[in-house]
Amino acid sequence: MNAKIFPPRAQGGMALIEALVSILILALGIFGLMGIQARSVVETRITNNRALAIREINDLNERIWLNREQALAGSYDVNTFASPGTAPANCDATGNSNRAQETSNAASVAACDVWRWRTALASNIAGSQAQVFRVPTTNQIRILVAWPLNEKDNAGLDASLQATKTEDGTTICPDGYICHLQFLEM
Repeated sequence: MNAKIFPPRAQGGMALIEALVSILILALGIFGLMGIQARSVVETRITNNRALAIREINDLNERIWLNREQALAGSYDVNTFASPGTAPANCDATGNSNRAQETSNAASVAACDVWRWRTALASNIAGSQAQVFRVPTTNQIRILVAWPLNEKDNAGLDASLQATKTEDGTTICPDGYICHLQFLEM
């Protein structure tokens, strides 16, 4: 008999397993990059809002310096986290004011300045809130601007972004917000 002897068959499918492992490793890398990108977007948003808050605080600082006596008297104080509301009598709906009235009444200048500032803040930083407060027995004015976290949870955020403290060490940043606190020396 002339029997042909066939060599044993080589095991097949190794290339398929190697391809699947390669795809798994590639997918893990892509998911890692997606996580980094998502965190980068959040950090960029926080940084942008902080820059806008600083710009608005500087605007209020300039307004206060032009009406220093009223600032020290408390006319610029904003003690509640609330919306700007309607324009005071000396301001029209666009924030332009009647200069003749303003120059004759420094308190109305302060009311118009605060309304303009709070309106600009609300339009520049979505969901923002602000407090302006004269620190007792000093010539300092404390300005706090807060904006929502815009995240499902606070995981991964530095606690210092939320735990803004006053001069006596109490935390004044509302829960669920990131705050920027600045003191103005008068």
